[in-house]
Amino acid sequence: MDSTRLDALKTIFSSRIPYCSGTCHVPVEYLTLFYSHGEDESASRVNLSNATAVQLESLSRACQPATFGLNNENMLDETYRKAGKLDLGKFSTPFDPTHAGIVDHIRNELLVGDQKLELELYKLNVYEKDGFFKRHQDTPRSERMFGSLVVIFPTGHEGGEFIFRHDGDEFVVGFTDAFKQASQPSVSYVAFFGDIEHEVAPVRSGYRVTLTYNLYFGSPGTDQSIPMALPNISPQEKPFEASLVELINCPDVLPQGGYLGFGLQYQYPVTPKQKLCTLKPFLKGSDAVLASACNRLSLSWDIKVLYVAAKQWSTTKHYVLIGKIPDYKHMLEDDDIIETLEKGGGVEVNIAGSSTAPADRSRTDSGPPPTDLLAIMNMNGTTKITTRYVAYGNEPQISHMYGHLCLVVRLDSAANREKF
Repeated sequence: MDSTRLDALKTIFSSRIPYCSGTCHVPVEYLTLFYSHGEDESASRVNLSNATAVQLESLSRACQPATFGLNNENMLDETYRKAGKLDLGKFSTPFDPTHAGIVDHIRNELLVGDQKLELELYKLNVYEKDGFFKRHQDTPRSERMFGSLVVIFPTGHEGGEFIFRHDGDEFVVGFTDAFKQASQPSVSYVAFFGDIEHEVAPVRSGYRVTLTYNLYFGSPGTDQSIPMALPNISPQEKPFEASLVELINCPDVLPQGGYLGFGLQYQYPVTPKQKLCTLKPFLKGSDAVLASACNRLSLSWDIKVLYVAAKQWSTTKHYVLIGKIPDYKHMLEDDDIIETLEKGGGVEVNIAGSSTAPADRSRTDSGPPPTDLLAIMNMNGTTKITTRYVAYGNEPQISHMYGHLCLVVRLDSAANREKF
């Protein structure tokens, strides 16, 4: 099999950047902000298109110290995050990302196919000089939440750039020059997937004022106030689909049939006993591009966890695909973890064709031969699954097996599979 086919597919699959950004003109009245001062219920009004330093200082004084999420708790630590915040109910603005055209941009750049989008205003933040937020990942507030939108107002400031890191790449996004060049009142914005690492660089001068919105996948009945104008297939998806078709049509690829395996590039919340097919509507970025291509080609695909485990009394590694997160805390003494996985619908696989995949191991005892799996992307994906079970040796002990979420495409043998 020509390795260039695999390399081309890997490159296209991982090339989609995990954010979108821009600057747009808005009517000056939409940049008005009303906010309250502490507990005295007095309110102030400021237009952020031409706010003075005195007005911005007053806004900053009205804020509370901004916290951040850690282990499901709100933490306050100004060595990690130094900024002010106003919660909902403490401020109001006529600014609307939908009417500004930002929502359409997010749909086109971050979502795929007919995925729908909902947003929820979350907070207002003010970063004074020397304000910052060290590298972190956002905490999802529901399984439908996939990212954040941050709108930056045109208050004079230097610094405060976003720095994103994903899959070994770093992206720096700043808007100081865009504001200086704008001939009309404008806002800048950046929308991104919440599980990518990001930070806010220190503000060197001025006041950086932002609105943050939570981004959610909409339910099928979600009403979109502006009609979606998405093509059936975006320009970014065309080369990926073409490379996938070329790979499937190659007779040297899984000649006896098996799975194409793609380690998922983004993180997804999962719970014990969860059926992983429930994640399909919530795939993000390149993961969603892959799923969309599979649907258009009518391929049989699913979300699985690839577990690495050893049989009792053995150190030989086995690799098992299963479509749910198992709960094996109550295994019996004579139970074998590999056989238990298979009884629960798991399929043992023989991984080949990728130096980034776990080493190839085959079953040494009786039983059906493993199914071949060709790893296209690193099968050690971003979402790691740890499952506990009771292992029996000289004495019972709690053991663990580790796995990663992946998307697998089931292919017939080369002689029987449909050609595109």
